[in-house]
Amino acid sequence: MTRVEGVVVALGSAGDGIVETPAGNFFVPFVLPGERVRLIVSRDRKGRPRVERHELLEPIAERSVPRCRHFGRCGGCALQHLPADSYASWIVRRIETALATQGIEAARVRIARPEISPPGARRRLVLHALKGRDGRLLLGFHGRASHHLIDIETCPLARPALVALLPALRRAMANVLPPRGTADLTLTETGSGIDLLVRAGALPDYGAIEELAKLAEDGGLAAVSWSDGGTPETLVQRCEPVVDFAGVPVTFPSGAFLQATQEGEAALRRAVLEWVGDAPRVIELFSGLGTFGLPLAASRKSVLMAEGDRRLVTAVSGALERSGMQPCARVVHRDLFRRPFRPGELDTFDVMIFDPPRTGAKEQLRELEEARAPRRIIAISCNPNTFARDARILIDKGWQLVEIRPVDQFLWSPHLELAALFEMTGGVR
Repeated sequence: MTRVEGVVVALGSAGDGIVETPAGNFFVPFVLPGERVRLIVSRDRKGRPRVERHELLEPIAERSVPRCRHFGRCGGCALQHLPADSYASWIVRRIETALATQGIEAARVRIARPEISPPGARRRLVLHALKGRDGRLLLGFHGRASHHLIDIETCPLARPALVALLPALRRAMANVLPPRGTADLTLTETGSGIDLLVRAGALPDYGAIEELAKLAEDGGLAAVSWSDGGTPETLVQRCEPVVDFAGVPVTFPSGAFLQATQEGEAALRRAVLEWVGDAPRVIELFSGLGTFGLPLAASRKSVLMAEGDRRLVTAVSGALERSGMQPCARVVHRDLFRRPFRPGELDTFDVMIFDPPRTGAKEQLRELEEARAPRRIIAISCNPNTFARDARILIDKGWQLVEIRPVDQFLWSPHLELAALFEMTGGVR
């Protein structure tokens, strides 16, 4: 092993510091630009250098005190030590860097100041549980770049109701899981209570179900479901989990995707409603639970929503029927990766919204034709890199990237949402 010293010159896209040394540049976690560090460097089996550990020699005065006792071990947060103004600037640079990799000049795009959800706002957590041979249960998140499970007692990002549930959840899962058993636990705070989805092995026996029923009763959960790899099966339901989108209630399928914070959801919805404006006909692709389509339908737009998850389609269809929005608004089941909309199916719409998973929407966007597609396109993305790739596709087909609004629902982490507006450069059809 060798020792080298260097200075942090920038933060990378994952939040690690880029340390410039005489031996080359290295990515180092939990350091900030301007700080001087000492690195202990070894080589892996292929002879490539890697940092084994580091020592902070000269911290900057602006360094923030981390809010969480688990910071540095838990892999959930990377940047609790970064000052707030620097954090907002780093978010914008992340987007600019992603655009640059696709040859898109950020200077030509309006990039708004990020809207950042505060601590204590996360309404959705995915925890991991591991029961040891001695019966002790570990409950928490994986360590940074590791499968090692970090046992947590609190999380400053999560809603208070989720944090308050952790002790009871720990006791219940210690009784439910067998020795060396593991589970992934998705907690979602809905409008009617917390929904818990347990992803584990075979369905639990009667004793385990009784334990989960007690957890639901004592913890005030709305429902508990279990998945052994297939569709979740409801084990306990005290009341129906429900989420609300601009006054439209939707039954929440256990473990379904929901924007991580209400503040972030509201920011994205404001952008969508503003950019749709008075356009009467809208199509939303990858529509999920109707986060944007239902508020648009409530404002008397003609809306078609397309979604590949049948559970979500059923939930939205039920909401439309109960609210009396049909037939002006409707939802269809469609796998947009295997069966994207063709140009002739899109030319009756004024605006297209797409909100794909992290992999993006390249299969759908490659089908677009300038003359037979909506002149205005709104993108919602949770991955700046695939967003930039998708933006490149649209720009090459004749749309202009006009504006980006970053929305950070995963405070102090590299994960980032954004809304973006594209307009056809050739004028109105």
